[in-house]
Amino acid sequence: MPKNNLYAIEAVLYILLIKEMVEMIYSLTQSINIAQRKQLEILSLILIRSAFEELSDFGDPITWNFNFEHLMHILGNGFAAIIIFFIIARYYQIETYQSLYEKKEIKKFVMEKKIVALVLFFVFFIIIISDIITFIENQTYSPSFEKFFTMFIFADIAIVILSLAYSHLYYAVFRNSGFALVTVLILLSLIAPHIYREILAVLSAFLAYLITYTYNKYIPLIMKSRQKNEFSKGKLFEH
Repeated sequence: MPKNNLYAIEAVLYILLIKEMVEMIYSLTQSINIAQRKQLEILSLILIRSAFEELSDFGDPITWNFNFEHLMHILGNGFAAIIIFFIIARYYQIETYQSLYEKKEIKKFVMEKKIVALVLFFVFFIIIISDIITFIENQTYSPSFEKFFTMFIFADIAIVILSLAYSHLYYAVFRNSGFALVTVLILLSLIAPHIYREILAVLSAFLAYLITYTYNKYIPLIMKSRQKNEFSKGKLFEH
């Protein structure tokens, strides 16, 4: 049973995380880029929740006679969360350019992503039910975030494979594969011990930002190059 009233905040954050995860699954059908941002938002909330989880173990009322190591964990989670928050803010400032897929291809690709998202939502529902049963039986709960992100890795890989049917361009394949790698780093941060957890969390956010920034920076050059090639082919055809 909870030892501290701050346990209520921890529970509320858990409910908020469930909502954010459902939105992340839905965002897969919209854009891989949007889904990636959602992952980072969820990661920052998990770190904040972890800080309150450490605090709720101190007892009620809270006294200064606690383990100094717990304080370091709280500070580590808090600073890692604020750094990721800053990266997300920069992430939203990146301009989004036109997709490299054709309009007809996009419709079919979106339909396939909806199927992946539906399967992922079904698995997520099973994970939540399992957590609730565990809570009822043991009066304690330990959210299975790592299980969800493990499934999300498979979803990312499935989307990478599906995208190959519509574009073999190196840039698109690299971006999608890079996002799958970011999900792997997020999973590792959730199962890693403290210090490593915070470092991996921040690195995963930075990597996601770097992939998106680099991709969007060179997309205009790629589009111009493709237009020039198409124009050149048209001129050759005219002759």
